[in-house]
Amino acid sequence: MLFHVCLSALLVLAQEVQAPPQPRVELPSGPLADALALMGPATRPSTALAPGARAPAVSSALDSPATWEAWGADLRALEASDEAARGLARARLALVALEQERPYDAWAHLEALRGDEALLAALVPRFMPGAPAGAPLAGGGLCGELPDGVELRPALPHEPRLSEAARWAPRTAKVDGLVVGKARIGLEVAVEGEGVQVVVRHQGGEAASLKVRIPRHPTLAIEAEFVDWWQQDKLGEAWELDLAPGGEEHVLYGRFKAGSAARSQLVPTTVPNQLARHGMLILVEPACAQVAALDAFAKSLAATCGVASRIVDQRPAPDADAAPLLVDWSDPATRLAEWPHLAGRVERFVLQ
Repeated sequence: MLFHVCLSALLVLAQEVQAPPQPRVELPSGPLADALALMGPATRPSTALAPGARAPAVSSALDSPATWEAWGADLRALEASDEAARGLARARLALVALEQERPYDAWAHLEALRGDEALLAALVPRFMPGAPAGAPLAGGGLCGELPDGVELRPALPHEPRLSEAARWAPRTAKVDGLVVGKARIGLEVAVEGEGVQVVVRHQGGEAASLKVRIPRHPTLAIEAEFVDWWQQDKLGEAWELDLAPGGEEHVLYGRFKAGSAARSQLVPTTVPNQLARHGMLILVEPACAQVAALDAFAKSLAATCGVASRIVDQRPAPDADAAPLLVDWSDPATRLAEWPHLAGRVERFVLQ
């Protein structure tokens, strides 16, 4: 009799150990994590950001004039008297910041929405696990079932209220019990002093495959990427991973470039005198393919900050009487790095 009791207890214990974890999202400690922890599975996500609702064209991070037109409109909408309109504007700004790899700005917008559980439930899956636009949503900030082969782009974990010095402290965000195909997986993202690490684990069910992109840091460049500690020849790829019951976890790692300087995050309290009086010239290369999007960006700057801006493809002659600020983006690589950064500083200027 005692033998059967012990055997039954061992079987129950084995089932508990093998049972896949319940779906959950864990963010770095802070007000946003607290708000998420209070949300139950019955909290339904807002449908205001679903296809058909007014939203920016986030399919293109920088190239779409429509994105920048909507970006400017949403910045102006932050001054609206309608609280719901302000909330939707911040939600759309969060999505654009994610697409442009401005995680600090994206998290700050999300934290501002922590009192709106429906919007929070709709947006969290875009941050963790980084589900694609249009992915199914479950209640309580959880992602719904994703198809086999899905591509995930998790956001770099961040707590918006951290001081500038504390932002360099290690921090982690993770998802457990995520359904991909017929598998349940866990995904964990950690940012450390020397790089970003992503760990993907099989937690139950059958085999599955997915693609995961290492999140970018907004100020530090990644010089090398590793998949299961093998250095890869490319950067910025969505790495394909195969998961199977009993298989090893996969580790992705992006190593920061040694000595890469962090860009200034300081934002002036007023428009600098040179910009207010003479505006700004954005210098691009001849036949630049992004002129239309840059022009939409410049018009949004004028509408939100009162800074007149023009796009030129030749360096102007010096003018002592009217000296606009010249932004040299004639190198596409420089423009790609600095344009989103400038957009983030404009957002923070408007919001202060």
